[in-house]
Amino acid sequence: MVLQALKYENEFISLLRLLRDKTFSKRGYSWTGKLLSSLLLTLTHTYPLENKFVNPEEWDSQGQHLHLVLLIAT
Repeated sequence: MVLQALKYENEFISLLRLLRDKTFSKRGYSWTGKLLSSLLLTLTHTYPLENKFVNPEEWDSQGQHLHLVLLIAT
């Protein structure tokens, strides 16, 4: 997610500068702040590629897969 956002770094910066220079209303400032907040959240949060809350050997075992399937199915 961050790498995709960084590809557009120059566009983001120029957009934020334009909004800073041309915004004169409370609504404009509010939306500019929301955009900046969303951008910073995207750039600073961690997005895990995999979520495994068990040990690797337990995850890879056939019994664990069956247990998870039965747990999810019920």
